[in-house]
Amino acid sequence: MKINRALKSFTAMALSAILAFGAAGTAAASTNTDNASAAEFSETEPDRAVAFPGADGAGKFATGGRGGEIYHVTNLNDSGTGSLRDAVSKGRRIVVFDVGGTINLKSDLSISGNISVMGQTAPGGAGVTVRNGKLAMAGDNIIVRYMTSRPGEKGSGEYDAWGGSKGSNSIIDHCSIGWANDEQFGLYSSRNMTMQYSIIGPANCLSTHSKGSHGFGPMFGAASNTWHHNLICHNMSRNFRGKVEREQPNDYVNNVVYGWGGQTAYGTFGHLNYVNNYFKKSISSRNGDNFGSLDSGSNYETTKFFMEGNKMTDRKGNAANPMSTNNWNGGLSLNRSLNYYESHYRASEHFPIISNGIDVSAAKNPESADAAFNNVVSYAGAAVNLDSRNKIDAEVLNDAYTGSGSLSGGLENSKVTADVRSKYSIKYVNYDEYYPKSVLKKEIIDSDNDGMPDDWEIARGLNPNDSSDANGYYIGGAYTNIEHYCNDLTVDSFPEGVVTLSPTLDELGADYSKAIEDLNSLKLSKTKISSADEISLPVSGSKFGSKISWSSSSDSLKIENNAVTQVIQPTGVSNENAYIAADIANGDCVLKKYFTVTILSSTMNWFASSSDNGKSAGTVLADGLSNVSGIITGELGASVSIDGVSRTTYITSDANGGYSDGKGSGTCLKYTAPNDGTLYGYAAELADTKTLYIVPEGVENYKTDYVGMKAGNGGTVTVSAKVKAGNTYYIFPAGTKGKLLGMKFAKKTESSSEIYESNYEKWDFDELSAGTSYAKNDTITNKNGKSISLDITDAADSITIANRSGSSNYLKIADNSKSRLKWSYKPDSPLSGNKVVFEFEFNKSDIEKDTTFLRVYDEINANANNTYSNGSVIFDLKTSSNKGESSSTSSELVLTDYFSMGTSSTDDSPKGVDFGFSNFTYQKDKWYGIRLEYIKNADGKNEVALYTKNDGASKYTYRDSVILGSGVQRPNADIDNLTLTPTKMELMTPGSGTVTIGIDNISVGTETLAEEPKTDTYVFRQNGVEATGYDDSELTCSINGMPENAEYTAAAAEYDSDGMMIGMTRSECVGDGEISIMPSEASQEIKIFVWSDMASMEPLIECGDIKRK
Repeated sequence: MKINRALKSFTAMALSAILAFGAAGTAAASTNTDNASAAEFSETEPDRAVAFPGADGAGKFATGGRGGEIYHVTNLNDSGTGSLRDAVSKGRRIVVFDVGGTINLKSDLSISGNISVMGQTAPGGAGVTVRNGKLAMAGDNIIVRYMTSRPGEKGSGEYDAWGGSKGSNSIIDHCSIGWANDEQFGLYSSRNMTMQYSIIGPANCLSTHSKGSHGFGPMFGAASNTWHHNLICHNMSRNFRGKVEREQPNDYVNNVVYGWGGQTAYGTFGHLNYVNNYFKKSISSRNGDNFGSLDSGSNYETTKFFMEGNKMTDRKGNAANPMSTNNWNGGLSLNRSLNYYESHYRASEHFPIISNGIDVSAAKNPESADAAFNNVVSYAGAAVNLDSRNKIDAEVLNDAYTGSGSLSGGLENSKVTADVRSKYSIKYVNYDEYYPKSVLKKEIIDSDNDGMPDDWEIARGLNPNDSSDANGYYIGGAYTNIEHYCNDLTVDSFPEGVVTLSPTLDELGADYSKAIEDLNSLKLSKTKISSADEISLPVSGSKFGSKISWSSSSDSLKIENNAVTQVIQPTGVSNENAYIAADIANGDCVLKKYFTVTILSSTMNWFASSSDNGKSAGTVLADGLSNVSGIITGELGASVSIDGVSRTTYITSDANGGYSDGKGSGTCLKYTAPNDGTLYGYAAELADTKTLYIVPEGVENYKTDYVGMKAGNGGTVTVSAKVKAGNTYYIFPAGTKGKLLGMKFAKKTESSSEIYESNYEKWDFDELSAGTSYAKNDTITNKNGKSISLDITDAADSITIANRSGSSNYLKIADNSKSRLKWSYKPDSPLSGNKVVFEFEFNKSDIEKDTTFLRVYDEINANANNTYSNGSVIFDLKTSSNKGESSSTSSELVLTDYFSMGTSSTDDSPKGVDFGFSNFTYQKDKWYGIRLEYIKNADGKNEVALYTKNDGASKYTYRDSVILGSGVQRPNADIDNLTLTPTKMELMTPGSGTVTIGIDNISVGTETLAEEPKTDTYVFRQNGVEATGYDDSELTCSINGMPENAEYTAAAAEYDSDGMMIGMTRSECVGDGEISIMPSEASQEIKIFVWSDMASMEPLIECGDIKRK
């Protein structure tokens, strides 16, 4: 096939840029070892390669059939050898085409997983078209490019053009899908899938569908999918319909939606990035004058939109509709019967879509809607260049560009009524006139039948008579040689610069031979690491001294000056893959090689499975773990939960667990700790006369020299112990064959908790007398002499002190008139710090009346030039009346961002944007706690986070965050360059009468990072919080104030209700130390002992203790 775009010379920089490569990610291993070691790095199948140059979004990391068999489609038959059906019947294939044209299917065609279908290789440049059936995704990790699926008019039934039951981690690129009488695309199960530069439509709106003129567009789910740069055209409705699972994220970015009939988008949207799409009406567009409609499944708790930059135009491209200026000004058709309005659906920043551990959302860096329109009509569809487009693609792209065309269908005598045909201008189309003709002659000379032309191979130093080089890497990097060829064919079907032709030997220059030898010989010293000092990076080639420069695309592994400077271990039980690249430079030639480095988790575990049965003594079960005796497995009568996972399988052996001659025996696990950390052992149905031990290798008496022991209780027992790097330990149930469930190891990590120095002013009203009443301009002063001012203007209103319970009082505000009541506080100086915090508790006598609980001003940084408040208000937190029907029993909170323009905002009547908070509702006459935190976040944006708690709760629950200035800002406002310093705050009633509000425990202040304070000798913590009593979760005790070089043994001993010791954990410490223990259910008290001499058990300091809650 001819490649039209002129080949540009390759400088070192250009060559480095041709190989697309992603950023960091995680990869969980399989087998019964929950974090079994991931595979060693693969030089021949880098699993971080972007699928191809130009791949973007959630499915961009698909690998398809990379490195697999090259399968040639040699005919247009429905089935049999050389057919497309046979080609996609199994995975690990790259499918290329020796023929082009149309395949008449006898049934739907299912595409297996782990496959690449390279339609761009078909003669003619427009791929291959299938009719009379649909293409279906029957597997995951699929790449499909330059294919057309258009069933056409089948004469009966209801059918889609594309669907399937899988399709996760896949990408569909430059395809053409349509002429179905139901959905054009219906795939509800996919996750991390991309659809890009494809045409979806026209639908078959004159056909045999039982609902008449159905002919709908795409319908997709379930989570984390990206649709970008597609033309969705001439579909009656569902342009698109969401079938998204609850609050899962998806992208709909930079698409062109043209010529719909009755409706644009609707359905269950989840958390949708709806950004910079271009909607253009045609003569058929009679309804759906919006970007989408919400249906009964779209409640605000699971539905949110990050919606901006979308454009709505008429047939001529005029965007007079105000929703194009502000997408929220009519952009969504809200279902008013749900009682949720704009604020409940609006998000202030895009929703991340995570693939391989990074955010791959197309909403991060979108084109404008106008730029997207130009690129879509120029490059979408199943053709490698403009001249290759088939008839239907060329026609609909022209329709979208010129505003011509209409809905259509393929059954002239369809039962679709005349009035429907007339209303939507539905025309009859004879599809037979459109299907591409057969091209049965192979265009390229390919002597070795490896899918690459001889002349292309020769130009790149490959052997045209050796088919094995198709899966080689002639310039290293991400793509195999066959992929380079396939990618070269697409250079004219993307915007210029997205795809760059692979270099020839002439362009690589005379230094190429030296650089490639150094590349091929380049190895890493180690590929499985826990810390930075375990790996070294070569800086020169071993054969010709090429200069090697290293970089990392992973957040978990940092490289500076060609050295690994930081490794961040994952804290879960799965290892993480980090991806690094080497630029090998020799003269003017620069090549690239990718490596995968496995970062071992700081936590690993192993649990028994039925596949362990019969494993002989000494079998390696996981890194550092083996069994001492032959394994016999069994199943418990009822499952037990460990770390939230149900376990039923156990291991035992022919001999009792025990310890002699410095080693464990019988039913016993042996583990060598890779780092300092905590080791856990788990046993089931352990009798109360037996004990589960952790004992170091080489000690004389396990009954006294153990590091962890836990007495049985007839149920599940967990023993834990602090262990040292490089030491070996045995886990066993002494004196019984027992039932071992498994083990876990957690590496010791340095504390990274931030200590804040707080500066608060508080008002709790408890020392004021109940019944005290206040008048206008009265103040209430706290213990520090700071006052809140009260504002009462109508005699019918009142502010009094009322009793809450016991000695606790609160401020009662009764609004019985049309005047607004206020309290306000103005600090002596503007509030500034790492955090500015506002806290209060409230109760409210109704849910119908809007109340501004907190209005915050910044009279220094905010003004009429940068806010929509006509002053210095930066945000409000208020109650919502949007659910305020009399039948409602609860309502919500809304934050108004005055740095963003509201939908009804004008210069004369400025108004900010409302954001509703998910998953929190309040009921009347009940108390709730509110905490608002203002920070300058890591991206330099002004963020306000909301936390709430119910009455009596000890902890706040995070609800959501709002980025101030995330909407339409005033010209030249530049909000991100402001650091806000609140100068005043107030509460304001609605002034509508019959509202009573209770306010208590007002707290306003700042938090600033400070030095960690000195602590007591023993500090207990559970779930990361300091504890004065304990429950069944892991308990940690820090031992502070010890001499820097003091060596001692710390022991945590458990006692039951009778004062009998039932378990002990020991830890060898130097200086300040730490010990952790998993309390037994029978445990009632834990004592911490510090001994310098285990033999005499002479305590260094007085013991510490903590009792069960």
